[in-house]
Amino acid sequence: MRDDFAHSPIAYYFHPRDPRHALPVLLPGLIDVVERCSAPDRAPALAFQATLLEQAITDLVTTLADEFLGSPGSRTHEALAAYRRDHLWTADYPLQPDTRSR
Repeated sequence: MRDDFAHSPIAYYFHPRDPRHALPVLLPGLIDVVERCSAPDRAPALAFQATLLEQAITDLVTTLADEFLGSPGSRTHEALAAYRRDHLWTADYPLQPDTRSR
């Protein structure tokens, strides 16, 4: 995904209307999966996979922050919040696009 944004930056500017296809909506759920699977009581193999997913999310969000959001070096949650705002998805209603500014 990160390479898609790096090689075809215009892809960042497409905003899917369906939340099932909206990366800004899906990423917080993936972060929750990482947190649940990283718990100390989880199997080592599951925790390892969670670490790989966490690194992939961090790399993607860092690319978004550096290349599109004008906030290089921001933390994952801050950059993700900026990404959601930039794509008009509200934080309060994750499955509803924010249509106030359209």
